[in-house]
Amino acid sequence: MTTVPSASQWGSPTASRRALFVHGLNSSSHTFHRVASMLAAKGTSSLLEPVYSAYLYNNLNIIGYLVVAPNLLGHALRKPGDDFQIQTLADDLLPYLQAAEYDIVIGHSMGGLEHCHSRQRTLDRNFGR
Repeated sequence: MTTVPSASQWGSPTASRRALFVHGLNSSSHTFHRVASMLAAKGTSSLLEPVYSAYLYNNLNIIGYLVVAPNLLGHALRKPGDDFQIQTLADDLLPYLQAAEYDIVIGHSMGGLEHCHSRQRTLDRNFGR
C-alpha cells in the first residue's frame, strides 16, 4: 500500500466501493463532510431525512462507500508549499490514485483540474511515456 499525506476518511475500509473527493482552492477535505457521510452511510443515515435516505439506498444504490478526501498541498494541516504549478499539485495527488482504485472521483474546481492532470500522468507512466 502506498503511504499518503493527510486525508479525511468516511466509511469502512472494507467497503466494496471507493470514492475519492478532491477539494478546491482555499478548501480542505472537510468541505465534503456532509456528502461523504451520506455516501459512506449504510442503511438509513441520520444526516438525511428518512425518505431521502431510503430513496438513495433502495433506488440509486449509492451508499456504502469508503470515501477518501485528501488535504492537498498547502491546505488544512499540510505544510505550506511554495510551488503551486498545476503539475506540482497534480503530482501531490498521485499517491492517492496509486493507493487504490476508485469507483467515483469528484473534484471541485481546482481539485477537478488536479485530478485530470494526475490521471493523465498516471496513464502516461503506464504507457511508458
